[in-house]
Amino acid sequence: EIQPVTVNGGAFMRSWYDIVETSIERSADMQGVRKSAERISKILNLQILDGITCKRIFLAGFSQGGAIAAFFGVTSKIRLGGIIAMSTYWVGEGSSELGSDIKPNELPFLVTHGRDDPVVSFKLGVKLNNVLSSFGFMSEFKSYSMDHSVSPEQLVDIGQWLKNHLN
Repeated sequence: EIQPVTVNGGAFMRSWYDIVETSIERSADMQGVRKSAERISKILNLQILDGITCKRIFLAGFSQGGAIAAFFGVTSKIRLGGIIAMSTYWVGEGSSELGSDIKPNELPFLVTHGRDDPVVSFKLGVKLNNVLSSFGFMSEFKSYSMDHSVSPEQLVDIGQWLKNHLN
C-alpha cells in the first residue's frame, strides 16, 4: 500500500506499515501491522474460494514484508503450507493476538538472513527464529554471507525447502 512513512519525512511510499523510528528494535505500528495482515487474509481467502488448498499456499516476505508474513503466520487461523521470512524481524512483541487456532507443529517457517545486513541486523533474524521456536513452531534458520539482499544460494535453499514442504 502507498502510505506516508514517518521516518522518511511523511513521504508517501510503498510500505506494509508506518515506520516511526529509524531503529528497527522499536515498537512496530501494530495498527498498520494488523491492517496489512487483514489485507493478506482477504487475498488468501479469495485464493481458497478459487479452489487452492490452504496447505499449498506459502507466504513469503522480505524485510518489512517478512515481518508481516511471520506475524500473519503466528496469528492467522488459515492453515498455510508454510512461511518464508527473509532478512526480517519480529513485530509481535507483547501482542495479544498471539496463539491462533493453528497448532504450531502444523506450520513450518523458514527464516533466512544475511550475516552482514546493515539494515536489519543479523541478531534480529536470530531473535525472530528464537521467538518462533519458543512458540513451538517448526522454524528452520539459514544464514548467508550477504547484506540486506537475496542471494542465489538462498534461492536454492528456499526452493529445496518448498519442495520438502509441498506434500
